[in-house]
Amino acid sequence: MNESKKKQFTISILGDKSVGKTSIVDSLLGHPFNENELSTIGFNIARDKFVYDGQTNIFKIIDNGGQKRYNSISTETIRIADGLLLVYSVESKANLDSIRKWIENIEKIVNREDKILILVGNKNDVNGREVTNEEATIFARERNMKYFETSAKTGFSIKKVFEEMYKDIYHLNKCLESRNSLDSNNNSNDSNDIEFQMKNRNKRRNSRINTFILNKKQDQFDVVIIGNYEKQEKIFLKTFPITNRKSTIRHKYLYKYDLSL
Repeated sequence: MNESKKKQFTISILGDKSVGKTSIVDSLLGHPFNENELSTIGFNIARDKFVYDGQTNIFKIIDNGGQKRYNSISTETIRIADGLLLVYSVESKANLDSIRKWIENIEKIVNREDKILILVGNKNDVNGREVTNEEATIFARERNMKYFETSAKTGFSIKKVFEEMYKDIYHLNKCLESRNSLDSNNNSNDSNDIEFQMKNRNKRRNSRINTFILNKKQDQFDVVIIGNYEKQEKIFLKTFPITNRKSTIRHKYLYKYDLSL
C-alpha cells in the first residue's frame, strides 16, 4: 500500500485513576494483563494501525494519568485529539460521576462536534458492580455517545471499541474535510473548484438536484450534493476517481444521475 496515503489521527483516553486505561491499551496491543499495573505518571503513548476503506490510518493513542495533578496534560491532549475515550469502572458510581466532569471540561475546551466521544465501562468481568449496563447506556445516550462495556483482563470488546472509534474518526474527518472545502469554495475562485451539470436518469422518482459542488483532489473528485427527495432535503458526499469525462452517481435518495465533466 502507498505509504504516502497514510493518515494520522490521535485518540486521548481519559478517566479516573485505576479504572484500567493502561490495561485497555495493553490488551489492544496484545500485551498480557498485569494485575499489579502501576498508575500512569503523566501519560503514555502507543500507536496502532487500522486499514479502512482502502486507507491506511495510523492512530496515536495517549493514555492519560488519572490523578488531578495531571489535568493540565489531559487538557492539552483533549485539544489535539480527534477522538476521546472516556473510561470508568463499572465497580464505581463515583467513576461514572467523574465522567460528567470530564465532559463538561471537554465542552469548555473544544467544539464537541469536531470530536468523537465514546464511553467505556471497564472491568465488566467483576462480580460486584455499582453501575448497571442500562444506567450507563442511558447516561451515554443522553450525552450523544456510544457506549461499550469491556474487560481489559479478558479482552472482552477491546478491539471492537477501538475499531468503532477508528471508523467514526475516519468518517468525521471526511465530513470536516468536506466542510472546509465548502468554506474554501465560498471564499475563493480556485481553478480546481468546478461546476458541473447533472441530469436525472430516473424520471419516475420525485427527486431533483438543488445544487452541488465538485472539488478536485489529485486523482479524485469529492462531490458534495444537496438534493431534494420527496420534499425532504438530503445531503451526502460522494468520492470517485477521475477515470473519464463522464461518471454515474447512484444514491438511495437521488438514485441514478449522469455526471458530465
